[in-house]
Amino acid sequence: MVNGTTTSAAAQSNGVGANQQMDSFISELQGDNPNIDSVIEDLRENVDLFDTSQATKTYYVSPDGDDSNPGTAELPWKTISYAMSAESPVSAGERVLVQEGTYTEIVTIEKSGNARDGHIILEAEDGVVLRDPILNDTMNENWHEGNIEAAGQGYLVIDGFRIEESSFAGVAMRDANDVVIQNIETYKSGGPGIIAMPDSYFDGGEQEVTGENIRILNNTVIDANNRYEGRGDRDGQQEAISVWGVDGFEVAGNLVNGGNREGIDAKVGARNGSIHDNFVTGVAAISGTPAGYQGGPAIYIDGNRAESFNIDVYQNVVFDNTADAIAVADEQSDVGGGVRDIRIYDNLVMDNGIQGVNGGVGLFIGSNVDNVTATNNTFVENVQGIVIDGSDNYTGTLPNGISVTDNAILDSTYRNAYIDDVRSVTFSDNLISSDDPALVTLGSGTSGVVATGNTSDPSELGGGSGGGSGGQPGERTLEPTGDGVRTFEYVEERAGETATINSFDLNSSGTERTFDTVQFRVDGQSYSASTDAEMIALIEQAQTSGSDGFSARSYQGDLIFDFESGSSLVLDGIAGQLDPALTAAAGLQERSEATVERTLEGIGGDVRVFEYLEESAGETVTIEGFDLNSSGTERTFDTLRFQVDGQTYSASTDDEMIALIQQAQASSSDGFSARSSEGDLIFDFESGSSLVLDDIANQLDPALISDFGI
Repeated sequence: MVNGTTTSAAAQSNGVGANQQMDSFISELQGDNPNIDSVIEDLRENVDLFDTSQATKTYYVSPDGDDSNPGTAELPWKTISYAMSAESPVSAGERVLVQEGTYTEIVTIEKSGNARDGHIILEAEDGVVLRDPILNDTMNENWHEGNIEAAGQGYLVIDGFRIEESSFAGVAMRDANDVVIQNIETYKSGGPGIIAMPDSYFDGGEQEVTGENIRILNNTVIDANNRYEGRGDRDGQQEAISVWGVDGFEVAGNLVNGGNREGIDAKVGARNGSIHDNFVTGVAAISGTPAGYQGGPAIYIDGNRAESFNIDVYQNVVFDNTADAIAVADEQSDVGGGVRDIRIYDNLVMDNGIQGVNGGVGLFIGSNVDNVTATNNTFVENVQGIVIDGSDNYTGTLPNGISVTDNAILDSTYRNAYIDDVRSVTFSDNLISSDDPALVTLGSGTSGVVATGNTSDPSELGGGSGGGSGGQPGERTLEPTGDGVRTFEYVEERAGETATINSFDLNSSGTERTFDTVQFRVDGQSYSASTDAEMIALIEQAQTSGSDGFSARSYQGDLIFDFESGSSLVLDGIAGQLDPALTAAAGLQERSEATVERTLEGIGGDVRVFEYLEESAGETVTIEGFDLNSSGTERTFDTLRFQVDGQTYSASTDDEMIALIQQAQASSSDGFSARSSEGDLIFDFESGSSLVLDDIANQLDPALISDFGI
């Protein structure tokens, strides 16, 4: 094993690798008795659970009860199935509390909560065990059932059960919305421990995205996919925790310990979600060997038949798994899948893979994948550190827009990093240390690779924003090289960053002024300027640029170059010092930081969908003509969707809109609020942006909205 203290100090002191909490876990996981319990306890402190005490009424189930009873604490029901059936009196906002004992039944949930009255809560006391009454053939009609299951239901909370040896899943939510699954322990499930998935449509495209707003929190999944016996076996399919076709999800604080196949998988149209603060260990026990397919990532982002996108993977510990650790790929690129906009940061990836048996890759990025950022991760003693390889591409595209920066890749047993068959990759400023003399191994298809600043010497790292940024856009100051006439070189480290040059010197020399040199690179083209004329030519080129994707502007005396990725390079106080006649000719104009205004168009037919995704902080987006269509006392109308901090929200009825307003009014961590102005309903976001529903506030039911301060 690598010396944890030395590794930790190297990563931390030079601002690369995972954050300090992750860094401290290395020593806890070394040796013959890794302290998994302590690590997962620390991770779970970062997870916000659903508060089940808010239920308005509680019903009770006991092994000694009777389903003809009223369900009180004194006269409880006998079966969980009855409590959650359509026949029971349990309704939205109420709770079913299952008392200690062993229950042998399939629990099919036949009812939903709602946005107005709240979730239906199914909660188990300590000591509740749920078992499958019969081991079904999981590839026939029962293949997607769970010991606790629901199809087409929503606003549910499932909390606290131990589920043993289920035929397929411990918990299976199909075509579900607004569901929380927390504090569940599954043991030796035939297939996944927990799965959210479609119920009946599996032909790909947007129709296979049937779930919405699913949270899987602080669960323990032990020895999942227990019925999978190896290559070609169709029993025990899927993964330990599967998120399949879900828009808006959070998988956090889960311990996945053991299992014959993959660990956590977000796939087939999974989008707008996060996977964080999980501990995954010991998975792919069969799939990662020659008996399987010599693979099976611990955390997997996969497109397959529908596009998966906008997912954050952060602060996970991926430790001692049979095969790969984290993978981003598309298994069926010819059927409309693909993966894009994935951010991987602050993860600890340690001791994964078996050399000579499988790849054992800390981070793998494959074909049909676009716009992946991996930063501030620590990879320790994996067979391979990072592999970016599109050679499996047949009908899709090569990896594109991949940025791997500020990571620590330490003591890989076979190879540090390998890149081949890619379109565009930046692999820079990584600390790499192992017996492999090649910091980065490049194949033949690497003309689109920029690999700079990688080193095995921590003292050589510099110029970056460093650790703790969590992979999010940041601010940094560029330092010059050279004496007298200095050179400032800008290399983008992450999309959306702001880099500033504070002391750019203008040195007068007759009519032609020379000064410090600025250099940067955009889309493979290098630019530099060290005189008035060269700077103005650079500004002029930026002003007319299209394919190079950058522009120039002036703001409060600063000269600012904006790049297509959202990053900016600021030359502090220089714009006002350049020759005004030249800057005017180049079209450089003072531009304020005023908000961008745009109008959002709806998609669909009579009932349209307006989907808001923020394009720039501080923007104002307006929806005009949002239709209210009366339907008795409950009005349905055009659908609104938007996302705040990884959580997706939507509304298409009076009640849903009011619930959304109420949630915004009470929100602090989600960072948004709601208000009314001159008949408009306005949602304000933490970034400074606003979404305006023109002339709708006064049309909503006044009795419903009066209590929420709108």
